[in-house]
Formats: sequence, structure tokens, C-alpha cells
Amino acid sequence: MPLLDLRDACFVRDGITLLAPFSLSLERGEHRKIAFPTALAAKCAARIAAGIVRATAGAVFIDGFDPRLQPVQAKRAVGYIGPEILEVPFHGDKYIRYRSALWGVERDRASARATELRASLGRPGADDALVGAMLADPPLLVLECLDPAIVSAVARVAGGAAIFEARVA
Repeated sequence: MPLLDLRDACFVRDGITLLAPFSLSLERGEHRKIAFPTALAAKCAARIAAGIVRATAGAVFIDGFDPRLQPVQAKRAVGYIGPEILEVPFHGDKYIRYRSALWGVERDRASARATELRASLGRPGADDALVGAMLADPPLLVLECLDPAIVSAVARVAGGAAIFEARVA
């Protein structure tokens, strides 16, 4: 069973198609980059793949879960990293404690994993945002319109996670 399975997923708002139907099947360990015609289409695709936004039509399964019917289970399988998350000033260990509680990761394990990820990422200033998304070692990472250097850093430490990267053509 694919980790991410999008079948003719699309997004329409106020009668305007923001994301044309597209399909994607992604297995563990795969890294797939898709270039969309607009930033808004890339944003919609990434957020549908992360279970944040519901597709207007089509089917979406994240680790076998339908985010419309099982949103908690679907979202726990995803580490979402979008451009805006890197602009928010997170505050080190306080943020990591918050994310560990959100993901249900024991505090000592979260602290050790955060230290390991920070050392591996080597991205000053953005580390805590990236670490927070990967703290629980989610099987799927969804990257929305990120700088290629950040994508490379994430891919380096992703382990066996599947990576879906949505970007603008």
C-alpha cells in the first residue's frame, strides 16, 4: 500500500480551479518532486498531501488513512514543512517541548532526537522549525516550495521517510 495515494485530487474555490486533478502514489523511501504551474497550485497540492486541506474531488490516503474520515491518524503520519514555518521565530527547547506533546513523543526521547536533528541539519535559524516537523520521525514529509538547500538538508536526515516536494515550475 502506498504511503501517499492521491487519485485525481483537485481543489476548487468559488468556482475557480486552483489545482487541476492530479494523481500520485508514493512509497516509503521515495522522493518525488512535482512542479506545478502556480505557487497557489503547489500550495494546494502540498496541503492536500499533508491532510491540512481537503481535496474538492478525488481521493486522498495518507498511510492508509482518509484525512476526511481519520484526520488525526493521517496527520500524525506527516511532517509538513512550508515556507511560512521557516519565517516564524521559534524558541528552541520550548518549541520542541510543544511539538513533542503534540506528536506524543516522550520528552527525553524528543530532546535527544532534536539534538541529533539539529547537528545533522546544519541550518542555523531554521533548525527548530525543521526539527519540529521531523521530531516524531513521520513516515511522510511534505515540502512546500522550499529552497533547494533546505530540501537537501531535509532529505539528508529523512531516513526512510517518503518525501513529496511541491514546487513551482
